[in-house]
Amino acid sequence: MPFYQILYVTCSFHQHIRVYMENVQVALSTMLQAREVSFEPISPRYFTIIAIRWFIFLLAVLGGWTLIAGLNDIPLATGLLIGGGLLVAAGIWLAVMKLSFKYRGIAVREYDVVFRTGFINITETLVPYNRVQHVKLIRGVFEKMFGLSALYIYTAAGGNHNLSIAGLKAADAEKIKSYIMDKVRIGEEVAGPAGDIQAAEASAEDQDNEHNREEDSHGNQ
Repeated sequence: MPFYQILYVTCSFHQHIRVYMENVQVALSTMLQAREVSFEPISPRYFTIIAIRWFIFLLAVLGGWTLIAGLNDIPLATGLLIGGGLLVAAGIWLAVMKLSFKYRGIAVREYDVVFRTGFINITETLVPYNRVQHVKLIRGVFEKMFGLSALYIYTAAGGNHNLSIAGLKAADAEKIKSYIMDKVRIGEEVAGPAGDIQAAEASAEDQDNEHNREEDSHGNQ
């Protein structure tokens, strides 16, 4: 075996041993407790918008079902049973949505924004500012009527990593958008711990890529 390969294997072995020896287990009892997040609730007027939209959809479904039942001579009892079932399902769905509103909220922090949703399964989505690429506000017809806005946060990862927050007061949504974009413009200097983590991950990835390139080079030789 050539000398440089022996040296490479020896260095790699010592590096793995050092990582193994320094990788000390941390007891859960010694960890710092995470700071509790205080969420600002979504405007209750947004639930009114949801109810209106659901009512319009339900009217369309019931109207379509009435038309189908009339054209196909479906018995009146069957039609009423199915229509009543749709109304009950709509009532249950609205009740669940109403309960979930108690847990829905947003928290704007120094280095990230957190959005909480759910009722039975509560989900908290965190987006660091150093991952944000673009922020925009969308106001539909009903949002304009009730003075609300939807905030859309687009990240570098895209897809499921983007965040949409509906039901914010228009003035609050504008403030949050301006605050986030100011943080994005300032850049990595105020990215805080999230930026340090991202830099560490990028550094580790670069080291892995360099290691793989060295292995490929040695293999080709």
